[in-house]
Amino acid sequence: MRGTGRTSPTLGAVMKAIYHEVFTFVVIAAWASASVVTALAGPFGTFGASPFWWGLSYWASLIGVAIVLAAGIRVFFRFFVHGLKVWIEDVAVAVILSLVFGPMVLLINRSLTAEQAPGGLGVVLYIAVVFVVSISTIALRHALINGGDVQAEAEAEQDRLLQRLDVPCDVRIEAVSSDNHHVKILTSDGQSHRLLMRLRDAINETDREVGFCIHRSHWVATRAIEQIHQRGGKERVELSCGVHLPVGPKYRDNLVQSGHITDEGMP
Repeated sequence: MRGTGRTSPTLGAVMKAIYHEVFTFVVIAAWASASVVTALAGPFGTFGASPFWWGLSYWASLIGVAIVLAAGIRVFFRFFVHGLKVWIEDVAVAVILSLVFGPMVLLINRSLTAEQAPGGLGVVLYIAVVFVVSISTIALRHALINGGDVQAEAEAEQDRLLQRLDVPCDVRIEAVSSDNHHVKILTSDGQSHRLLMRLRDAINETDREVGFCIHRSHWVATRAIEQIHQRGGKERVELSCGVHLPVGPKYRDNLVQSGHITDEGMP
């Protein structure tokens, strides 16, 4: 048996997931709006005498970094945390972002301005302000997408394939397999669903969960892979739901590239 156990996702998979989180119309619109408002407001009393374009460039850059960082946190939860409620994820993102980004903003502001932050603003206040802004931005995001309906947004952020099924909003795809003219969909709640459609079309509608084909008849989510077993010269993937699926020789490289199988010592 080689390469058993859960491994970290590849850099490519992580970057792809972050890309899909960041480059949406709502996120880009929120970034542009927040950059303009922040540049006009000049928070923390910085850049009061600077040209507007300088403040806009500065805050657009900082807010852009914050958005990418927040997306990275969400992707981490997606890969490693199962069944997390939307509101819990939102609060966790806001807390982590404020703890990391608050001190960073403080240091950058003080390095670029001649004076210390006015009124003796310390790191605690910076963290608190970033947290409030983060929560406000998250609330605005929900409002823009679904009029404040968090449950509806969770459903909108599901894979399109899941929207064909009657499943809770926190359910995720474990695997999709061909079954004659149907596909069988295994989900994180331990259920199996069957739809009349081609495997290729089903994979195309799995546009949120990160994964790959391990066989011409089986697609699996990266985070669902628990172990790789080898018996009789053949390898099988064990998923977190307990299902074992065969590995096709043509698709074995996908498991090698993802780090689930290593060929050290092999000719």
